[in-house]
Amino acid sequence: MVSEKQCVQCGQTKKAKEFYRQKADKSGLQARCKPCDKLRLRARAYGITIERVEELLKNEYCDCCGRHKDEAATVHGFHIDHCHTSGEIRGTLCHYCNVSLGMLRDDHERIRRLGEYLLRTEHDDFTTKDHQIALGRDRGNRTGRGAGT
Repeated sequence: MVSEKQCVQCGQTKKAKEFYRQKADKSGLQARCKPCDKLRLRARAYGITIERVEELLKNEYCDCCGRHKDEAATVHGFHIDHCHTSGEIRGTLCHYCNVSLGMLRDDHERIRRLGEYLLRTEHDDFTTKDHQIALGRDRGNRTGRGAGT
């Protein structure tokens, strides 16, 4: 196996560890480096060009929460968000917004109700001891049930 190879996509010569293995190739390595191969796979998954993927991933801010990529991104980086029904690309999201949207199943009504719930429960009196006991959230109640159950 070779120690270096030139990527057919970006044209850069990189160390062998920057390429996935491929037994069928005489070099023993894939033609594209790992980052370029990931771009190619993303483009294919969303039915868009590699250039469009690169354009989307240049976004500095999450299209949902507005956090900067350095603040909001995890090891996963930003995600390309798409409609699961139409396949249409909607934008780029940080990991947290992407997971949240997925958990809420893109359900507008569920998202609206969750927002209303947060607004309704952020009042100071909600965190009083009486409310905590009524909800079974006081430390003395390990069952998780309300008072009297």
